[in-house]
Formats: sequence, C-alpha cells, structure tokens
Amino acid sequence: MYFWIAALLPESSEKHIRDVCLPLIRAEDISNTAFLLTQHISLKISFWADDKDAQAIKEYLTFFFQRQTPFKIITDKVESQGEILWLKIKDNPQLERLHEELTEGLENSFKILPHKFDHSFIYHTTIAIDKRKEKIAWLFNQVKDKWQEKEVLISSFVIGTSPDGEINTWKEVRKISVAPSSTDEN
Repeated sequence: MYFWIAALLPESSEKHIRDVCLPLIRAEDISNTAFLLTQHISLKISFWADDKDAQAIKEYLTFFFQRQTPFKIITDKVESQGEILWLKIKDNPQLERLHEELTEGLENSFKILPHKFDHSFIYHTTIAIDKRKEKIAWLFNQVKDKWQEKEVLISSFVIGTSPDGEINTWKEVRKISVAPSSTDEN
C-alpha cells in the first residue's frame, strides 16, 4: 500500500485555484487529475509500506498531526515543471520541520527510507499534471500572473492511500484538523 501525507489548503484557497484554473483546463482538454484530491501541500514524497503496517502507520501519522498547531504559509508563484504546473510555497520553517520529523520518524519507526526527492523537497500545491508538456506550458502562460503572494493558515492535514501509487487510485482516508494551542497569540 502507498501512503501520501499533506497539509490541506483552506477551502477559500482551493476555491480560488479551481475557479481560475478549472475552466481553462476543461477548455483545453488538459488532465484534471490534480483536482481529484483536496488541494494540498505534500509533506513527504509518497511511500510504499507493507499492508501489515498500514494501520500502525495511520495511527502514527494521526497522532503526529494531532500534536501540531495551525501555522501560516505564503504562496509564491506559479511554476511549470515539464508535465506539472504548481503553485510554489515559500520556504517555511514549519513545513521544513514537519517534513524532517515525518521523514525521520517513519524511517525510525517503520524502516521507510527517504526518497531521493525528500533530500531537496519543494513545497507546492499541484494545479495540473499532463504528459503533453505543450498543454502545461499553455496553461502556465494563462495563469502565471493570476497569483500574488498570499498568507494562508494551515490547520488541517490529510492521510491518503493507494493500492499501487498510480495517479487515479489515491483516496483520502483520514483528515485531521488542529486547533491553536492555548499559548498561541491571536
């Protein structure tokens, strides 16, 4: 079984991304598989784990996310990466800490080794994935000026699974919302 773990963007951010992009994606017959899941920022490269460990991993991740508190990120700019179009997230110490703790914790607890991309992780939310690079380049040119830096509050996380890691097979199996700690200032 494959796992995917992420921070969820607020509904207002998801709505903005989809309101801007979905009509263009549909008009140009670009794959909309990126929108099959809730708009998110992956916190680690998806990983395979033995089915016998699946429940323990879900419990480990749930406990991990329940201990977090909301934090702010800043969306940056739209970038085209070949077959992928994404909205980059500015470097952020909270995202970096989550990534490092998850990568280290999963390796120590379940022997899940870091993926090579875990060593130079780029935080982003995917807008479109299509094997036709010219379609992604076209979409990039349509939307690149539609975003400005924006501060966004992250207060939910998601755990997803897939039997084989293929794009259309992922499903969200658990969402975890967190509340501000009593020591957080408003």
